[in-house]
Amino acid sequence: MNEILLDVYKESNEHLRASDNKRDQTIAFYLIIIGLFFGSLDKFNGNLTTFVTLAISLLDIVLALSILSLRK
Repeated sequence: MNEILLDVYKESNEHLRASDNKRDQTIAFYLIIIGLFFGSLDKFNGNLTTFVTLAISLLDIVLALSILSLRK
């Protein structure tokens, strides 16, 4: 019985570790995209800046929901 519980504990721990790793990768991806956006903001014209801002806002929502699902 103890071996079964130990196996379940190890598997749960591995799942949590993998989930944390995915969450960290998602956050790093988002920070890179935001950094690229702010780094090249002066090269965009008015209409393109608005479009890119809206696209990144939609990406914000998707990534926020993704991160919330990875926290469970």
